[in-house]
Formats: sequence, C-alpha cells, structure tokens
Amino acid sequence: MKFHFFKNFSKIISPMLRHPIFLFGVPILMFITCVIPPFYPFTLLQSLALQGFGFLLLFTLGLFWIKKFTAFWVSVLALVGISIFLGFHISIFSTQDDRTLKNQKPDLTIAQFNVDFRDGHYDQMIQAILRTDADLVSCQEVSKAWAYQLKEKLAHNYPYHRLHFEYNMGNGLAIFSKRPFQGLGAIRVAKIPLFIGGFKHKKGDIFFTLIHTKSPVKYSNYVLRQKQFDFLKDLYLPQPAQHRFLIGDLNVVPWAEPFASFVQETDLQDSRKNLSLTYPRNVPIAGIPIDYILHSPQVRCLSLEKITDLGSDHAGIVGKYVLESYDKPQTFAPYLATHTEDEF
Repeated sequence: MKFHFFKNFSKIISPMLRHPIFLFGVPILMFITCVIPPFYPFTLLQSLALQGFGFLLLFTLGLFWIKKFTAFWVSVLALVGISIFLGFHISIFSTQDDRTLKNQKPDLTIAQFNVDFRDGHYDQMIQAILRTDADLVSCQEVSKAWAYQLKEKLAHNYPYHRLHFEYNMGNGLAIFSKRPFQGLGAIRVAKIPLFIGGFKHKKGDIFFTLIHTKSPVKYSNYVLRQKQFDFLKDLYLPQPAQHRFLIGDLNVVPWAEPFASFVQETDLQDSRKNLSLTYPRNVPIAGIPIDYILHSPQVRCLSLEKITDLGSDHAGIVGKYVLESYDKPQTFAPYLATHTEDEF
C-alpha cells in the first residue's frame, strides 16, 4: 500500500518539478509573500517569512540537485531578497544592546504574559509570574476563572491591580503593579478593550498601555487590528510622558507593515535583543515573535528574557530597564483622563 502511494505521488510531483511555471513560480511567489504582500491573505502569510525562507532554501537546493540551473538562480535571487528584507528588520534588535549598561541595576522590570484562557495550569503560570519579581505584570486572555486565580494569588505581592473579563475570554486583561497607579483607565478600541495608565518613579513618571490586538486570521480582524494600531499611533505621537511603554500580545511580527510603520512614526523601540519567538511556545519550528514590550528612547533595555516553563501557548517575556533621570513636571494624568473611561 505504501509503495503504491509513493509511486502515485511520484507520478504527480515529477511533472510539476519539470514544469517552468512551478519551477519559477515558487520562488517568485515566496518573495512576494515574504517581502511585498499585495493584499490579504498574503499579509497574513508574511508572518511566516522565517519558515518560508527555510522552505525556499530547501527548494533551491532541490533545484540544484535536479540541475534546473536557470530556476536555481532565480530562486537564489529570491533568497537574497528575503534575506536582506528580514536582515534589516532583525538587525534592529542588536542596536538595543549597550555594553555600558551591563553592570547597572534595573530601575524597572516589566513582565508580559498571554495566559491562554483555555489553560487550567494556574499554579504553573502564577509561579512563573512571581519568579520574575517584576514591578509591573501584564496578562491577556484573562477569563473569569483566570481573573479569580490571578487576583487570589498575586494580590499580596501586587497590591495595585485591575482585571477585566467578558464573554469573549480572549479579550480579558489584567495588570498588576507594586507601585500605586497615578491613573489607570479602560477604553474599547475597534471592539477590543485596553488599559491606559501610569505611575510615579523617582526618575520620571511612567506611562503605559496594555493591549491585545486582534489576531488577523480573518480579514475583518485584520481591519480591526489596523484600527487599533491607528489609535495607538495617535496615542503615542504626542509623547505624553518621558518614559513610555506599550505592552502586550500585538499579533504582528516585527517585519510586517502595521508594526514597521508604527515604530517608524512613533519613537518606540522593541526590547528584543534577538528574535525571541513567543508563539506557539511548544512548536518552535513554527514560532513567530508577537509578544512585545516597546519603550521610548529615554528608556534603555538591559535584557529581555523569554519564559517558557509555563502552560500557556505563548512564552512570556521579562524586560529590565534603566531610566534616564527627568526633572521636568509630567502632565500625562490629565491626558489619561481625556483618553480613558471606566466603561467595564
């Protein structure tokens, strides 16, 4: 039975390998998908550009093996183009590394976790959170059960907190802080809740947003995600505080257009030192980096650690930061009041 299957499969695949449309079409299609996706769903498939590069590399070697040299060189050019495109975006991570900060102690530690509302391994996740000893902890996909567990077991270490859950458990949010909030409000943008808040620090006030943007698995979600990024752009362009953070599962990779244009137009920087693939946590070969802690230039990232010993489908991330001293008065408290409302 197996022999007949492979024999029939060979009859189908062999003509394809000899057909010019297939030989030249695959590298061209992969290049377009990874680098310049013309429309949805190519924009969704662009998230898998790393995996696409690996597939095209194997395809290119296969072309060389069967001596299809013209198609081979076309495929090589496509590989080079994808390499340059990904290399430009990935090289940005290394610019965050500053050896002069190596021996400094962090002024602030922030942890980001997508807990996965379907996950019942509460203790494993909560122990992972406590081990970070972070000053600020953000959680997404907080269901009613998760909200109870998180508040019950983290409130002692984090007396300042706010939780939100609803019928759509993927929309649930939680924020835990060791410092009192100077302001903390909630608003719904493109059907999705987010938290906007801040607290005082001796080196200058901290402004942050916690958000879980829509996963673009459907075109309607793709449109909603773009509206969320448009809102965030308007939120951060006025630079409401010296030290600014954007935290959450953004459901976008660093080389995709919504993210690339957002960080270009605002002054926020990615905390990553490397790819730090976070989803899916238990399938590294399919991993993509979609969990973030972005920060303003007056904040320097000492390290970004990936946390994998937990039960969620996402890895957690923990960033440690040094803040530049800032003596000027901050005015973001009124700014928070005009941009948030307690509607939940």
